[in-house]
Amino acid sequence: MKRPKQSSTRSRQQPIDLRKTVTFRLLGIAGKLTQGFINTYTARFGIGLPEWRTLGMLGQFGPLPSIRIAELAEMDRGAISRAVAALERLDLVRRVQDPGHKRRQAIVLTAGGRRLHAEVSEFARWRHARLGELLSRAELAMLDTTLDKLDQWAEELRSDQQADSASIAAPVGHRAAEIPGPAGLSLASESRQRLLSEIARFKRVLSSSM
Repeated sequence: MKRPKQSSTRSRQQPIDLRKTVTFRLLGIAGKLTQGFINTYTARFGIGLPEWRTLGMLGQFGPLPSIRIAELAEMDRGAISRAVAALERLDLVRRVQDPGHKRRQAIVLTAGGRRLHAEVSEFARWRHARLGELLSRAELAMLDTTLDKLDQWAEELRSDQQADSASIAAPVGHRAAEIPGPAGLSLASESRQRLLSEIARFKRVLSSSM
Protein backbone atom coordinates (compact mmCIF):
# COMPACT_ATOMS: atom_id res chain seq x y z
CA MET A 1 0.00 0.00 0.00
CA LYS A 2 1.41 3.38 -0.98
CA ARG A 3 1.84 5.89 1.80
CA PRO A 4 -0.15 9.10 1.46
CA LYS A 5 1.85 12.20 0.70
CA GLN A 6 2.40 14.49 3.64
CA SER A 7 -0.13 17.28 3.67
CA SER A 8 0.77 20.90 4.01
CA THR A 9 1.07 22.56 7.40
CA ARG A 10 -2.18 24.39 6.77
CA SER A 11 -4.16 21.22 6.03
CA ARG A 12 -2.68 19.47 9.08
CA GLN A 13 -3.92 22.28 11.27
CA GLN A 14 -7.49 21.97 10.06
CA PRO A 15 -9.62 20.18 12.69
CA ILE A 16 -11.02 16.83 11.63
CA ASP A 17 -14.65 15.95 12.28
CA LEU A 18 -14.08 12.70 14.15
CA ARG A 19 -17.79 11.88 14.25
CA LYS A 20 -17.81 11.49 10.47
CA THR A 21 -14.76 9.23 10.21
CA VAL A 22 -15.25 5.52 9.43
CA THR A 23 -13.35 4.53 12.56
CA PHE A 24 -15.52 6.64 14.87
CA ARG A 25 -18.79 5.45 13.35
CA LEU A 26 -17.80 1.77 13.28
CA LEU A 27 -16.72 1.93 16.91
CA GLY A 28 -19.94 3.67 17.90
CA ILE A 29 -22.19 1.17 16.13
CA ALA A 30 -20.18 -1.78 17.42
CA GLY A 31 -20.43 -0.42 20.95
CA LYS A 32 -24.20 -0.10 20.74
CA LEU A 33 -24.56 -3.59 19.26
CA THR A 34 -22.30 -5.01 21.95
CA GLN A 35 -24.42 -3.41 24.67
CA GLY A 36 -27.53 -4.73 22.98
CA PHE A 37 -25.97 -8.20 22.89
CA ILE A 38 -25.23 -8.01 26.62
CA ASN A 39 -28.73 -6.80 27.40
CA THR A 40 -30.39 -9.60 25.41
CA TYR A 41 -28.25 -12.67 24.80
CA THR A 42 -26.31 -12.55 28.07
CA ALA A 43 -29.34 -11.75 30.20
CA ARG A 44 -31.59 -14.23 28.42
CA PHE A 45 -29.20 -17.13 27.84
CA GLY A 46 -26.37 -16.50 30.29
CA ILE A 47 -23.57 -16.51 27.72
CA GLY A 48 -21.28 -13.87 26.29
CA LEU A 49 -20.23 -13.12 22.72
CA PRO A 50 -17.24 -15.54 22.61
CA GLU A 51 -19.41 -18.34 24.00
CA TRP A 52 -22.13 -17.72 21.43
CA ARG A 53 -19.63 -17.59 18.60
CA THR A 54 -18.20 -20.90 19.79
CA LEU A 55 -21.64 -22.50 19.95
CA GLY A 56 -22.47 -21.02 16.56
CA MET A 57 -19.39 -22.44 14.85
CA LEU A 58 -19.90 -25.89 16.42
CA GLY A 59 -23.57 -25.86 15.50
CA GLN A 60 -22.76 -24.94 11.90
CA PHE A 61 -19.64 -27.01 11.23
CA GLY A 62 -19.76 -29.81 13.82
CA PRO A 63 -16.78 -30.92 15.98
CA LEU A 64 -13.83 -28.54 15.69
CA PRO A 65 -10.51 -27.94 17.48
CA SER A 66 -10.34 -24.67 19.41
CA ILE A 67 -7.83 -23.16 16.98
CA ARG A 68 -10.21 -23.76 14.08
CA ILE A 69 -13.12 -22.24 16.01
CA ALA A 70 -11.05 -19.10 16.54
CA GLU A 71 -10.23 -18.92 12.82
CA LEU A 72 -13.84 -19.34 11.71
CA ALA A 73 -15.18 -16.94 14.35
CA GLU A 74 -12.37 -14.44 13.60
CA MET A 75 -11.70 -14.10 17.31
CA ASP A 76 -8.62 -14.25 19.50
CA ARG A 77 -7.53 -17.78 20.34
CA GLY A 78 -7.30 -16.92 24.02
CA ALA A 79 -10.89 -15.65 24.06
CA ILE A 80 -12.13 -18.84 22.39
CA SER A 81 -10.10 -21.00 24.76
CA ARG A 82 -11.69 -19.26 27.75
CA ALA A 83 -15.12 -19.56 26.11
CA VAL A 84 -14.65 -23.31 25.63
CA ALA A 85 -13.62 -23.69 29.27
CA ALA A 86 -16.69 -21.75 30.41
CA LEU A 87 -19.00 -23.82 28.19
CA GLU A 88 -17.40 -27.01 29.55
CA ARG A 89 -18.21 -25.94 33.10
CA LEU A 90 -21.82 -25.42 32.01
CA ASP A 91 -21.83 -28.90 30.39
CA LEU A 92 -22.62 -27.35 27.00
CA VAL A 93 -19.55 -28.70 25.20
CA ARG A 94 -17.08 -31.52 25.73
CA ARG A 95 -13.72 -32.57 24.32
CA VAL A 96 -13.24 -35.64 22.12
CA GLN A 97 -10.33 -37.07 20.18
CA ASP A 98 -9.92 -35.32 16.84
CA PRO A 99 -10.20 -38.08 14.22
CA GLY A 100 -8.05 -36.07 11.82
CA HIS A 101 -5.24 -35.44 14.31
CA LYS A 102 -4.15 -38.02 16.90
CA ARG A 103 -2.55 -35.47 19.21
CA ARG A 104 -5.37 -32.94 19.09
CA GLN A 105 -8.78 -32.74 20.69
CA ALA A 106 -11.96 -31.43 19.10
CA ILE A 107 -14.84 -29.61 20.79
CA VAL A 108 -18.38 -30.94 20.36
CA LEU A 109 -21.77 -29.79 21.58
CA THR A 110 -23.45 -31.78 24.32
CA ALA A 111 -27.20 -32.37 24.31
CA GLY A 112 -27.58 -29.25 26.44
CA GLY A 113 -25.34 -27.33 24.06
CA ARG A 114 -27.44 -28.35 21.07
CA ARG A 115 -30.62 -27.22 22.84
CA LEU A 116 -29.09 -23.85 23.75
CA HIS A 117 -27.75 -23.42 20.23
CA ALA A 118 -31.25 -24.03 18.84
CA GLU A 119 -32.78 -21.50 21.25
CA VAL A 120 -30.20 -18.80 20.56
CA SER A 121 -30.38 -19.43 16.81
CA GLU A 122 -34.15 -18.95 16.85
CA PHE A 123 -33.75 -15.68 18.72
CA ALA A 124 -30.98 -14.60 16.30
CA ARG A 125 -33.29 -15.30 13.34
CA TRP A 126 -35.94 -13.12 14.95
CA ARG A 127 -33.44 -10.29 15.33
CA HIS A 128 -32.33 -10.72 11.74
CA ALA A 129 -35.98 -10.48 10.65
CA ARG A 130 -36.19 -7.14 12.47
CA LEU A 131 -33.19 -5.93 10.50
CA GLY A 132 -35.02 -7.03 7.36
CA GLU A 133 -37.85 -4.69 8.34
CA LEU A 134 -35.39 -1.82 8.61
CA LEU A 135 -33.44 -2.45 5.40
CA SER A 136 -34.62 -3.62 2.01
CA ARG A 137 -33.06 -6.62 0.29
CA ALA A 138 -31.06 -4.28 -1.90
CA GLU A 139 -29.81 -2.37 1.14
CA LEU A 140 -28.90 -5.61 2.94
CA ALA A 141 -26.97 -6.75 -0.13
CA MET A 142 -25.22 -3.36 -0.30
CA LEU A 143 -24.36 -3.59 3.41
CA ASP A 144 -22.86 -7.03 2.89
CA THR A 145 -20.80 -5.75 -0.04
CA THR A 146 -19.65 -2.75 1.98
CA LEU A 147 -18.55 -4.96 4.87
CA ASP A 148 -16.61 -7.14 2.44
CA LYS A 149 -14.82 -4.06 1.12
CA LEU A 150 -14.03 -2.88 4.64
CA ASP A 151 -12.74 -6.34 5.46
CA GLN A 152 -10.44 -6.25 2.42
CA TRP A 153 -9.30 -2.78 3.41
CA ALA A 154 -8.55 -4.02 6.92
CA GLU A 155 -6.45 -6.84 5.49
CA GLU A 156 -4.48 -4.30 3.46
CA LEU A 157 -3.91 -2.28 6.62
CA ARG A 158 -2.74 -5.42 8.38
CA SER A 159 -0.26 -6.19 5.59
CA ASP A 160 0.98 -2.59 5.63
CA GLN A 161 1.51 -2.75 9.38
CA GLN A 162 3.40 -6.04 9.12
CA ALA A 163 5.66 -4.46 6.50
CA ASP A 164 6.28 -1.52 8.84
CA SER A 165 7.14 -3.90 11.70
CA ALA A 166 9.55 -5.81 9.46
CA SER A 167 11.23 -2.55 8.45
CA ILE A 168 11.73 -1.59 12.08
CA ALA A 169 13.18 -4.99 12.97
CA ALA A 170 15.52 -5.13 9.94
CA PRO A 171 19.24 -4.33 10.36
CA VAL A 172 20.08 -0.68 9.87
CA GLY A 173 21.90 -1.32 6.61
CA HIS A 174 18.93 -3.17 5.14
CA ARG A 175 16.07 -0.87 6.06
CA ALA A 176 13.92 0.49 3.31
CA ALA A 177 14.35 4.11 2.38
CA GLU A 178 11.95 6.89 3.29
CA ILE A 179 10.79 5.34 6.55
CA PRO A 180 9.28 7.94 8.88
CA GLY A 181 10.74 8.61 12.28
CA PRO A 182 10.07 6.06 15.05
CA ALA A 183 7.43 8.16 16.79
CA GLY A 184 5.44 8.83 13.62
CA LEU A 185 5.70 5.22 12.51
CA SER A 186 4.59 3.96 15.92
CA LEU A 187 1.56 6.20 15.92
CA ALA A 188 0.62 5.25 12.36
CA SER A 189 0.93 1.53 13.09
CA GLU A 190 -1.10 1.91 16.27
CA SER A 191 -3.83 3.76 14.40
CA ARG A 192 -3.97 1.11 11.67
CA GLN A 193 -4.12 -1.69 14.25
CA ARG A 194 -6.92 0.09 16.12
CA LEU A 195 -8.93 0.55 12.94
CA LEU A 196 -8.32 -3.06 11.94
CA SER A 197 -9.55 -4.27 15.31
CA GLU A 198 -12.61 -2.04 15.20
CA ILE A 199 -13.62 -3.22 11.71
CA ALA A 200 -13.24 -6.85 12.77
CA ARG A 201 -15.15 -6.16 15.97
CA PHE A 202 -17.94 -4.42 14.08
CA LYS A 203 -18.34 -7.38 11.72
CA ARG A 204 -18.37 -9.91 14.56
CA VAL A 205 -20.88 -8.03 16.67
CA LEU A 206 -23.13 -7.26 13.71
CA SER A 207 -23.29 -10.91 12.65
CA SER A 208 -23.72 -12.15 16.22
CA SER A 209 -26.47 -9.68 17.02
CA MET A 210 -28.67 -10.74 14.14
